[in-house]
Amino acid sequence: MKTLKYCIKNWWDYAKTNYITDILSKHFNIIYDDKNPDLILYSCFRNFNQDTSIIKDIPSLFIMGENYFIPEMPTGIHYSMTFEPTQDNNLQAGYPLYFEKLIYNNNIHDIDKILNERKLEHFEHKKFACAVISNSRSAGFRNNIVNIISTYKDIDYGGKWRNNVGGPVSNKLQFLNNYKFNICCENSQRDMYITEKILEAYLGNTVPIYAGGNAETIFNPDSFINLNNKSEEEIIEIIKEVNENDELYKKMYNAPILLDENYFKKKYEEIEQFLVNLVNSII
Repeated sequence: MKTLKYCIKNWWDYAKTNYITDILSKHFNIIYDDKNPDLILYSCFRNFNQDTSIIKDIPSLFIMGENYFIPEMPTGIHYSMTFEPTQDNNLQAGYPLYFEKLIYNNNIHDIDKILNERKLEHFEHKKFACAVISNSRSAGFRNNIVNIISTYKDIDYGGKWRNNVGGPVSNKLQFLNNYKFNICCENSQRDMYITEKILEAYLGNTVPIYAGGNAETIFNPDSFINLNNKSEEEIIEIIKEVNENDELYKKMYNAPILLDENYFKKKYEEIEQFLVNLVNSII
């Protein structure tokens, strides 16, 4: 087994392991070495301009699961995993945040199976809709949609923003189980910016009310309410129709969720192969 010396720069918690190293450890003997690494795992969760000198002559993998606009990448970054292509050696991963927040942190390994086997039970006792939002800064797009929906019916807020359920919830998926709908819009709109929000809405046994990226390229359009490019009147009309028609709600809830029932397995394998090929090319 080949040995890979690596280090991590500008990650959230400056940890020496993450979901990338977990994948690499299946194929290589990995050793943390911030003095003479073969590969730098790099992001901009902290200060993007910090420690850029070390990456100029060392192969580096830039990883960004958020919708940040980065006008100029440091010249030493040779590879990237982002939502949208940034250079030739890029993997448009599509869901780096799904890995980190749902697979790596929560140990959910078989998302495809969970989604494919989801069944509706006793929805009659569920409340209308909830939103779990903690960071409202720079999220006018999402907040505007929430405000529109609230003119139709009251919404329960389980995050720090507008909390009206007695404090931020500790278990999001458990909280979602009490509601028919989860308003799970992205912070902003960009074609392939599709984070964990809509996936958590499904895993929490709700019908997602979504706006943001092109989620219909991954998830069945018949299984969620897509508010992209909808007027205020259309938003209210669509949600009211589904909420007040039990048969329509059940049909939407029970619709197949994934366009490809093996989507997450294939995505994992795609990212794994990308990482293996990358490392084999530099050591």
